[in-house]
Amino acid sequence: MPSLRKKYGIVILMDALGARQYSEDKIKRFLQARSRLNSMLAHQASSLKSANRAIPPPKPVTFTFGDTLVVVCELRVTKYRAAQIYAMLMLMQNYLFHSMEEGIVFRGAFSIGTYIDDAASNTVMGEALIDAASWYEKSDWFGLASTPRTNSVLELLFYEAKSFLVDPMFVIQYPVPMKDGRAIDLYTVSWAGRFFHNKTKHPEKTFIDAIQKLPVPLGTESKHINSKKYFYEVAHLLEAKKSDASK
Repeated sequence: MPSLRKKYGIVILMDALGARQYSEDKIKRFLQARSRLNSMLAHQASSLKSANRAIPPPKPVTFTFGDTLVVVCELRVTKYRAAQIYAMLMLMQNYLFHSMEEGIVFRGAFSIGTYIDDAASNTVMGEALIDAASWYEKSDWFGLASTPRTNSVLELLFYEAKSFLVDPMFVIQYPVPMKDGRAIDLYTVSWAGRFFHNKTKHPEKTFIDAIQKLPVPLGTESKHINSKKYFYEVAHLLEAKKSDASK
């Protein structure tokens, strides 16, 4: 076995909600859809071009364990870490959006720190994975949010460009609802903002059409209600931003 190197980067851990109750036929469709989504992620990452050629594009690596997905991306050039994180989270925003189109909703957490991965054995371990694993199942919604520790990492990395962390089109801090009834302010990948990217005439209708196709088993209704609240909060913030720009 080749020597394994400790890396520094972003580790994303998500699970597909409701997948454990899938029938055999739906499991097959889920696996096919996830394969398409993972291929799309790899293709979009390889197609990214930066205005600054010195900035290396993110190279996400995906691992799957049953209904759980782990995505890691090493941040090798220190001074360009913020730009790479920005690009990586935008890729995940697209992933979440297209997942909904496929009838799949993910809930998870992302952490920034050290980790070790080994594609040959489908293994990811280390500080960042432990941090993400501690939080990814705690939220009561569908979406992708930072861990509490990662909040400070992001605020330091984006100290000179705080607008990234307060833009409802991409990433916003939001009181993420937890299963224990708490709401914790975390930085969230704005999957809701993605519905407004292409200037669709009716983004809210498009969202409702996507979400009404999802099953809502007894006991999971709060996840859907909380996710709809998030969408409408993002929609409200985008409308307010548009109104301010027009003044």
